[in-house]
Amino acid sequence: LSQSRSGSVREVEIDIDDNDMVKCLKTLLRRSQEELANVTGRLNETESQLSETEVKLETVTRIQNTTREELEAVRGELNSTEEKLDVVSSDLNKTEAAMESVIGQLNSTQEELNTTREELGAVIGKLNSTEEKLDVVSSDLNKTEATMESVIGQLNSTQEELNTTREEEQ
Repeated sequence: LSQSRSGSVREVEIDIDDNDMVKCLKTLLRRSQEELANVTGRLNETESQLSETEVKLETVTRIQNTTREELEAVRGELNSTEEKLDVVSSDLNKTEAAMESVIGQLNSTQEELNTTREELGAVIGKLNSTEEKLDVVSSDLNKTEATMESVIGQLNSTQEELNTTREEEQ
């Protein structure tokens, strides 16, 4: 048998003896066995790589499933956190409103305090003026008291003189 360059097979008659034929067949058998061993080796290597790939694929699938489960858990936590955040945000808004009310009350109280300070300043001014007037009155009272003591002393002296005069007349 012979094969042309075009790929067609044609029969060729060759006259060879049996020994040559056996040698030729043995060579063909040996080459075929080598080729078969080579193909079998590649097939075994491919099967080994396929097994490794299957193991890796199983691992990747497990990791992917675990990741999906973890992702779902994280989504659940995220939803829960968002709900809690909504509650906290609402509480914060209420707190801010309450704080604004307290600030308004503080401002009003500050204004009242300022007014009270002004009124207290006026009262202190009046007290100082009254104290000065009281000092003047106290001084006048002390002078009056001294004058009264002098008058009482004179009255007592006059009374004694009057009593003495009455006794003499009697």
